[in-house]
Amino acid sequence: MSPFNPFLTIYAATTRKTESDQVVSGDGAVSREEAPGSVDSRRKATGAEFCALGWKFPHRMCDARKRATGISHLCRKTIRPLMACKRHRAVPEDPPMKRVMISAAIVLLAVCAAGLRAAEDQSLSAAPAATLKAQLEKSGLQAIAARDPDEPGRYVAAVYIPEVQLLVVSAPYSLTAPLDKKIAAAEYMDVYVELAGVRDRTGHFFVEDVLADGIRPPSEPDLALASDTTTLNGATPVVFNGKWGAQQLTQEEYDARFRRDDERYARMLQVLSTALGRRTTVP
Repeated sequence: MSPFNPFLTIYAATTRKTESDQVVSGDGAVSREEAPGSVDSRRKATGAEFCALGWKFPHRMCDARKRATGISHLCRKTIRPLMACKRHRAVPEDPPMKRVMISAAIVLLAVCAAGLRAAEDQSLSAAPAATLKAQLEKSGLQAIAARDPDEPGRYVAAVYIPEVQLLVVSAPYSLTAPLDKKIAAAEYMDVYVELAGVRDRTGHFFVEDVLADGIRPPSEPDLALASDTTTLNGATPVVFNGKWGAQQLTQEEYDARFRRDDERYARMLQVLSTALGRRTTVP
């Protein structure tokens, strides 16, 4: 018994010719799209449906099958997905553009995440803020104030609101004697009020450190209410929420302001932390 050759069946179904090349019931011939159904009655999908499913057709087929049937064009278009021979197995097509878009999206997310981590790591004030916060909580103080050791006539003061924010101000003050007396008496809140309320704002620098974790961009761009701000010389505050355009700043100006204020704020925190450390070690 000769083995079943599906290609001969398809050839006969589409041409209605016998092996002696005689046409039998020519009006019963089926189209190439309908031919696969004549091979496997359980599989009614047509060639058009194969195309709609996105199958990729290899353009070369077994030479033996070409010689046996002489319908290589038919096989290339419709039969290959059905038969899926070992050498020419049909595989679902994965559009290259889709793969490129998915890869680009993954890379973009990775870059954004790395950028956020880098921004947090570059915050010079984060560590000093954590140190001062811990010191204030341990000592039970709500405020601290001190002279600026590097600039005569300038003072630094801070008020800590637990789990909310740290308010820090640095400003020159002409009447040094009364302020020094208040610091000596640990009347730190009064010193803060004096510095925050000076009329002449020249040289005045004020920081609203949300969550008392240093100046840093928010981890989520939409959390504008949780953004740190700085105010220099009583001018309009700069909000570090990543939206420089809304503040009439270029990105370069915004980044430069962030670096400058972050460095200055880190130093202010260190001054206060040193003063608080000396206070708690005095017997």
